[in-house]
Amino acid sequence: KAARAGGVSLMALSLAACGSSSTTTSTTTTDTTTTTTDTTTVTPVVPAVNTISYDLLELTSTSTVTGTSGADVFNVQINAAVAKTVTISGIETINLTAYGNQTVDFTKITDVETFTAKDSTGTLTLNNVNDATMAIGFNGSGTNNVTVNYKAGALSGSSDTVTLKLDGAAAVAVDVDAGFAAVSIDTGSAAAGQQAAGVKSTLTTLTAPGVTTATVTGANQLVLNNDLSGYTTVTATGASGGIVGKTIGATSNLSTEGFVG
Repeated sequence: KAARAGGVSLMALSLAACGSSSTTTSTTTTDTTTTTTDTTTVTPVVPAVNTISYDLLELTSTSTVTGTSGADVFNVQINAAVAKTVTISGIETINLTAYGNQTVDFTKITDVETFTAKDSTGTLTLNNVNDATMAIGFNGSGTNNVTVNYKAGALSGSSDTVTLKLDGAAAVAVDVDAGFAAVSIDTGSAAAGQQAAGVKSTLTTLTAPGVTTATVTGANQLVLNNDLSGYTTVTATGASGGIVGKTIGATSNLSTEGFVG
């Protein structure tokens, strides 16, 4: 009986053990989320240039010309002096054609970034210019003679650079006050960065007392009609149009494209 009992017990344990065995299957579900980002291309709106044009005799001693909040160009013709009572403000570019020898008083002319003498027939004198950063431009084959006299205190002498924009002009002669540290000459740019066919910028005289540093850039060829003496540091690596004619300071052989002397 004991054996049978033992056998029954062992069988029961064995069956119990077999009956307790189970298999568990675990399933994991992964959610895939697709995120779509909308890309919107915004084309900036380039403000149109506001052009103001005054014909001959239209600018008088009581004139007031005011620019807009955008870019402004003032084209004007004169055959008489521009008095100190003329007010021009908020205009970045002035293109002036002078008939005969004329003067422009800048006492009430402000905010000008580039002043260009265009197709003039006489020498132009600018008085009381109050901003040393204003570029002096030349355009056309007329009389490109400009003398610039600055307001007291406008020139620091340590860092001011007089900027000349020749833009293919002929026989340029410029005279500025003492007080500049350097001169920058831009001969003008051609389409696609290439030298414009046959376009030359000609510089006859450059008077800038005390200046010994010059930089030349531009795609149009620079022709020097006379030697420019007194310059000890000349950089023209950006003068893709090349430099021909006379010399700047002690630098010679200027016909090659770009040089540092």
